[in-house]
Amino acid sequence: MKKNIKKFITAENLLIFSGIFCGLMQGLLDLPLLSLICFAPPIYGLIHAEGIFRFLTRFMKFYAPYYIVQTAFLVTVSTFAPINKFLAAVILTLAVILLSLWLCLLTLIPAYFFVWLKPVLAGKLILQIPILALLITGGEWLAEHIFFLSFPWSGVWLSAVGSPILMQGANLLGAYFVSFLLLTSGGLFAEAAVSVKRRRGLLFPIAFAGLVSAIFIYGGLSVSHLKKLSEKSESLSVVCAQDNAEGTKKSELTALDCAERYKGIITSADETDADLILLPETAIPSDYDEAREEFVLLSALREKLGCTVVSGCFINSGKPYNGMLAFSENGVCEPYCKQRLVPFGEYDPFSFISGASTLCKCSDKELTAPLHTDDMTIGCGICIESIYPSLIKAQAKGGAELICISTNDSWFGRSFARNQHYRHSIMRAVENSRWTLRSGNCGISAIISPWGEVSAELTENVQGTVSGEISLISEKSLFSRTGDIFITLPAGLIVWAMLVRYGKKNNSDKTESNN
Repeated sequence: MKKNIKKFITAENLLIFSGIFCGLMQGLLDLPLLSLICFAPPIYGLIHAEGIFRFLTRFMKFYAPYYIVQTAFLVTVSTFAPINKFLAAVILTLAVILLSLWLCLLTLIPAYFFVWLKPVLAGKLILQIPILALLITGGEWLAEHIFFLSFPWSGVWLSAVGSPILMQGANLLGAYFVSFLLLTSGGLFAEAAVSVKRRRGLLFPIAFAGLVSAIFIYGGLSVSHLKKLSEKSESLSVVCAQDNAEGTKKSELTALDCAERYKGIITSADETDADLILLPETAIPSDYDEAREEFVLLSALREKLGCTVVSGCFINSGKPYNGMLAFSENGVCEPYCKQRLVPFGEYDPFSFISGASTLCKCSDKELTAPLHTDDMTIGCGICIESIYPSLIKAQAKGGAELICISTNDSWFGRSFARNQHYRHSIMRAVENSRWTLRSGNCGISAIISPWGEVSAELTENVQGTVSGEISLISEKSLFSRTGDIFITLPAGLIVWAMLVRYGKKNNSDKTESNN
């Protein structure tokens, strides 16, 4: 038995367990400090892989379970499918496998160039670690920006959410920079542990301690700065409201029913001193028309409370959009319309064949700008848009003084994907140094500070509100100003790897011709 256990618990198989654990760190396990070391196995294993086959084998042993764990929530969608539940579960299980392989491929594309660079970096292990970390980070960027099937659901940085100190690097160069720091930290930790065990010197222990110290020092300084900035800025009293109508329960309600329910939720909570109230995605599930009874009711509620009300609804501006509106003292401002839609949820990718009606992605600059009222400029994100750093960054760069995220997470069921989706909103707050409000139709609703601390939240599927004081901040973070400039580093490494490969090929051809 002991021999069989020893054969099973090998370094190769530990990569599988490590992949599962790191996948769980993205949404289920709230252990942010472990993010500094939990990615040590894949970095160490890939750096010391001899040959292309071993590199690819180790890569898949870690990343396949890593992504499968994170995308397994798709199987829960079978309960909402209008077909046989067993058949739906089979189809969605296949979708999980295919999506996981797709994400593996996107991560592998830049990481593979490390194989070309490794001979050039022979004997320079201290450089190999950050270079591999940069290339893997480039794969995370691809998952957001690839021209089709874009789905940046996973990110090493998600492991650090829960610790404001560890997240602060995001306001410099974005969430991908945090991923780079954590991957590098994990690699240095692995080499430090080996160095101490084999008495190979203190280079790696010192490097690991130095990087972790730098992360904590900057994190502390950044949090302190943002707290002072928030104290000096104009304050607002805000409320995020949520209902408990999930799935088919919500579809049985009329738009007027929904408006009445939200009116009841807000008034029963006695939220009479709010400056801003945020309602969820499609809180009023009908096309906006100021004459419709449900929107008249919402305007009347706004007037009674003397505040601004931001609500999700449908917008018909030549095309059908999922959008957000701000009802303020001076009427309804120009809407915000959703730029990224949920495939098969909000639109049918094959509608050009089936002829099915579908919502449209909005690319109109006027309809994707922040909401402007006389009192504030509100950045918007609807549901899945919160997983796209570039979309929320554009809102902050466009002058948003706070971020409002309205979402409908009922289709996640009881899986930990609901919490994972929520974590994205926390990182968007940190990246852009903005107070962020999140309202879910059945949770999670929250108020998040610019440094990533949750000041109030409602996680249960109940009717209710969360309220608190926030500040309007106009100072832009470095990430809000520069965006994806960090990604030029892995891109530069890929160009370098191609030049190295091309140079070797030329030298080899010249040698053969001379012979």
